[in-house]
Amino acid sequence: MENLSEKNNLTVSEMIRNYLEKAAKCGNFLAIVGFIACGLIALSGIILLFYGRAANVLTAIIVTIISYFISNYLFQFSKRVKSALVSDSQEDFEEGIKNLKSLFTFYYYLTIVYLCILAVAIVYFVIFVSRLIPSFE
Repeated sequence: MENLSEKNNLTVSEMIRNYLEKAAKCGNFLAIVGFIACGLIALSGIILLFYGRAANVLTAIIVTIISYFISNYLFQFSKRVKSALVSDSQEDFEEGIKNLKSLFTFYYYLTIVYLCILAVAIVYFVIFVSRLIPSFE
């Protein structure tokens, strides 16, 4: 197999390092806020368990799980990229970019699910409204 340095001549310039450093700092902040939000949503789910309906509890659980994965991928990206920039570690850099790819892949599938749910909701809405409007025959 060919050596990576012989195959590709991709370099990380100082400008790219600065961009990655800024992205890692912002990503770290957003991930921490996301983890805090996960805790608050989970807490609200526990409270709803005693005082609310099962649908509300299920919604809180689903939102907590989704938020956790998003925050975790973002946190891992930030942590690994920061480490790679400090130590010039190719392995950390690759792991950081892998987590960024995982974050975008997660958003990709989440968006597809959301659009499918939205399409079904629109169809149900059209059917519901068409039954409410009297026909003009």
